[in-house]
Amino acid sequence: MIVWSVWQFHLLWHPDHTFSYYHEGILGILVTVPPLFAALPVGMLIGNFLFWLFPPARKSLDKVADFNESQKQLLKASKWLAIPTITVSLIAAIF
Repeated sequence: MIVWSVWQFHLLWHPDHTFSYYHEGILGILVTVPPLFAALPVGMLIGNFLFWLFPPARKSLDKVADFNESQKQLLKASKWLAIPTITVSLIAAIF
């Protein structure tokens, strides 16, 4: 979803380009890879929540780490990762 949004942003600047424009080169890497890093903590947040829904998994995970604290740390990590990675992608999308 993030890559699609960055691509739509690119089309605002270059409406004549097709998606194959980014098939090769550093710009394609800068547009597609950083949003993947931004999505990692979000996926981990969702994964933690899904594990938390199952009582046996919840008991075993509570022995290792506190659920609320780990969710807070992942949320903080997603904030720190999302801002620079999406900024890099948007800057690359301009070119």
